[in-house]
Amino acid sequence: MRVFAVAALLLIAPAIATAQPSLTRPTPPLPEPATVAPVKNEGHALALAIGGTLVGVGITVAAVRGDAVVLLVGVGVSVIGPSAGHLYAGANQHAFATSVGRIGAAAVFIKGVLQRDKVGYDCEFANEPCVEPDNKRQGTRLMWIGGILYAGITIYDIVDARYAARRTNARHRVVMVAPSVISGAHGPAPAVSFVGSF
Repeated sequence: MRVFAVAALLLIAPAIATAQPSLTRPTPPLPEPATVAPVKNEGHALALAIGGTLVGVGITVAAVRGDAVVLLVGVGVSVIGPSAGHLYAGANQHAFATSVGRIGAAAVFIKGVLQRDKVGYDCEFANEPCVEPDNKRQGTRLMWIGGILYAGITIYDIVDARYAARRTNARHRVVMVAPSVISGAHGPAPAVSFVGSF
């Protein structure tokens, strides 16, 4: 009889052990942690804008009487360099728009230089080609317009770089409210947690 009781107990024990966990209340899964964008440093954005501008101007000036390829690289860096802070901050559309604006301003300046040196045959009392006064005045005007536009867009890019980083950080502020459990004096207690970047 005792043998049957032991055998029955051995057969029932695994069923009891298997059924036991279902008696406990299931633990809800924890919420996914909030994905917070990395914070953009305002000082880094400003330094990149200033550095990009200086590097572009330095390469261009150094290559004026040197290699044409290096000169083109310098002009390219001069066009994009001031927008480096905005690229760092993730404001790519702004960086593209201001770079295109600088290209347009440089084109106006170059047009002014060519117009200023344009040779004509209508100079007063001249029997050979000369630079007409009207061309010189118009070319000088275009050079001033292109130069001021280029400088203005560049200064705006440099000054706005730190604010671009600030705007990016403000856009990526994330706050997530989630239930949690804290340990209290009388054991675990329910609580609410706030996760985010401020």
